[in-house]
Amino acid sequence: MSSKLDQLLARLCPDGVEFMPLLEVADVLYGFPCDASLFNADGKGMPLVRIRDVPVGRTSTYTTEAVSEEYFISSGDLLVGMDGNFHVAVWKSRSGVLCQRVCRISSKNQKLLLNGFLAHILGPIIKKIEDGKNSGTVKHLLARDLASIRLPVPPLEVQNEIVRILDKFTELTAELTAELTARRKQYEYYRDLLLSFDNRDDRGGIIF
Repeated sequence: MSSKLDQLLARLCPDGVEFMPLLEVADVLYGFPCDASLFNADGKGMPLVRIRDVPVGRTSTYTTEAVSEEYFISSGDLLVGMDGNFHVAVWKSRSGVLCQRVCRISSKNQKLLLNGFLAHILGPIIKKIEDGKNSGTVKHLLARDLASIRLPVPPLEVQNEIVRILDKFTELTAELTAELTARRKQYEYYRDLLLSFDNRDDRGGIIF
């Protein structure tokens, strides 16, 4: 029996899916060249979002620099680190200032391209670009790399179904990871408890 997605593709995309240039369907905001001398860890000013903050989705660095609101990002924005490892992640923390070498990518028109679909599809594409860079130097994601990207843009019904499926997998993966972490801690607890017992018998031999 075919899945709902198979049925949608057969009905809505009988001749395949259209590919469109990223910059035609999405806006790219490049981070502000922040002054490092105005950074602090005391909570003064606005949270600052740098490359290292992208994969973890939070920051402990702030800036007191006056930065235009056009560089402010919000929870739910799709961010891409542009140096080293090109991490692609949805920002999950409070609003902050987007710092240089991080960019935000967002759909120009939600009736054509869903941000949720963009978040799922862009990661593998950016990873392919990263893998194609010279590994002997620090890798840089360039504006021309982003300009070269062409995205599959299926009809909205198809995008919605893909997002639903992938969001469910993401949710299940998070649940499994949490369960495995809890089981590992439980195992370590009982292992350490066993090892803390007196492990010698009355004749001086080792017992387990």
